[in-house]
Amino acid sequence: MDTEEYVESVLVDVCSKSFKMFSNLGDEQSLTCETTEQFMDVLSVVKYALEDDEANLYYLDPVTV
Repeated sequence: MDTEEYVESVLVDVCSKSFKMFSNLGDEQSLTCETTEQFMDVLSVVKYALEDDEANLYYLDPVTV
């Protein structure tokens, strides 16, 4: 049985400047950024970290009014 936990997917919500990370063990972590600059910095790190990984990066569709 594999007990090592790793990020399986990341859901990015551009409108709310937030991220949800899902692990292979079913855990979920959320992060909400306060500024656009902070959001872009975190997004860059997430993209870089997942570049050579098999984790999936998903984006929520923007809400239009």
